[in-house]
Amino acid sequence: MKRFEGNTLVLDSSNGSVTLRLPEGTNAQLEASTSNGSIQTDLPVVASGVLKKTELRGRLGEGGPLVKLSTSNSNVRILRE
Repeated sequence: MKRFEGNTLVLDSSNGSVTLRLPEGTNAQLEASTSNGSIQTDLPVVASGVLKKTELRGRLGEGGPLVKLSTSNSNVRILRE
């Protein structure tokens, strides 16, 4: 499900994967999480905090609006457009 909470883009799912495609050079803050899957990105994310298989927090480029990605039973992918 895609929705906006103020200036935050939220993409979430209970039982399916979440995939976000972004162009190179995107500026954003990222928060991604999954309970029973993994997180994959092919964009350069500068991580903040501890890196885990099931959680990622960081920024793309110079940072910017917050993008939250989450799923319970699958994978989160952040891919180059």
